[in-house]
Amino acid sequence: MTPAIVEREFKSLPIKAPELHQQNDIALIWANTNFYTDPGDQTLTTTILGHDVTITATPVTYTFDYGDTTQTTTTDPGYAVDKAGYDFETPTSHVYEDTGKTHARVTTTFTGSYSVDGGPDQDIPGTATVTSNPLFVDVYRVKIYNVQNPCTPSSTAIGCQPFKDDPNDQDANTVNPPTSHP
Repeated sequence: MTPAIVEREFKSLPIKAPELHQQNDIALIWANTNFYTDPGDQTLTTTILGHDVTITATPVTYTFDYGDTTQTTTTDPGYAVDKAGYDFETPTSHVYEDTGKTHARVTTTFTGSYSVDGGPDQDIPGTATVTSNPLFVDVYRVKIYNVQNPCTPSSTAIGCQPFKDDPNDQDANTVNPPTSHP
C-alpha cells in the first residue's frame, strides 16, 4: 500500500466539517463580531486493498470567510468569550463595515496519519479540506444618544420621544418611562 493510495482515500473520506459559531445572534457594524469553530481530531476507518486502515484527521488551519470578501487564515479555531455584550476582539473576530445580511463559513484544513491493521502510525502526505455549512449573519447599525436629563413624560430629547409609528396602537403613543439617577 503506497502513501499516494492512502492520501487519495484520505481526501475522499467523509471528514466532518467543524461547525461555525457566532458569539451573539446579531452583528453590529464597526464592532468586533466573534466567530469560532469546534474542531477536534476525527478517527475514520476504511478498507484499502483488503487491509483495515485507521485514519486520524487533525485540524491544522482555519480560513474564516466572513461573507463580505474578507477572509482570515489562522491556526486558531477561536473561542467563545465569557462575557456578555459585543465588541470583544479575538483572533477570529471580524469588524463589518456595512450593514446587511450575509453568510460566513469556515474552511478547515486537516493533516492525517494512518495505521494499517493496527500497526504504527504513519503520516499521510498532503492535506484534506472541508467547508462548514453557511452561517447566516445579520449586521445592524446602532445609534446611541446621550441625554443630559432623565426622560419624563414631557421630555422632547432624542431617546425620550414617544414612538408614533402606529397611531392606533395605544402603547406606541406612550413616552419611555422616566429613569432615575442614583
